[in-house]
Amino acid sequence: MLLRCILECVFPLVAISKETGYSQKIIGSEEHERLRTYKKLIRFLRRHNPNHPNIKRIQDDAKQAEENISEHGFEKLSIFHNAESAGLADWYDVIYGDLSTTILLV
Repeated sequence: MLLRCILECVFPLVAISKETGYSQKIIGSEEHERLRTYKKLIRFLRRHNPNHPNIKRIQDDAKQAEENISEHGFEKLSIFHNAESAGLADWYDVIYGDLSTTILLV
């Protein structure tokens, strides 16, 4: 599992070293993660306290994240996309993929 985590860091770092501006793509991709987190938090709060005072604020934050994604055209980057951009798609298919299977079998 540790090697899998290391590869998840290596792929974007190598991609950044090979492609000027790739770091900006990664930063933009984080907006998708932020939106996903907001949606999960809203679902959680609605389940446990539908009248929670922070739901409206989080909904506003989620709407802002959606607008940022649309306005700037932020792309959601997967681990494979990072590996491919790094020129390490073979590592993803052979090493990372096998490590994923190992985790599922444990």
